[in-house]
Amino acid sequence: MATFEVLRSVIAKEMKISEGMITPGTDLYGDLNLDSLDFHRLAMAIEDAFGVDLIEKIEESVRFPTVGRIAEMIDSMISMQEGVLALATA
Repeated sequence: MATFEVLRSVIAKEMKISEGMITPGTDLYGDLNLDSLDFHRLAMAIEDAFGVDLIEKIEESVRFPTVGRIAEMIDSMISMQEGVLALATA
């Protein structure tokens, strides 16, 4: 399953909304009305689902996080982890 689909599923489950409401352009704050507590709870669920440290990365680099931007960040972080692992085993 692609990153976006897994991410959409996690968000829908945590926010108790339909997956159909979530698109790559969905803004977590503007469209889903998340407050900072909701965001941190959701970010922890995303971190658990993907095994990445996401909260700090989002807070540092994304002013208005959309689901698509977060999916791209997750893909990038996973690729970096795989690259480090490949170097460590070479």
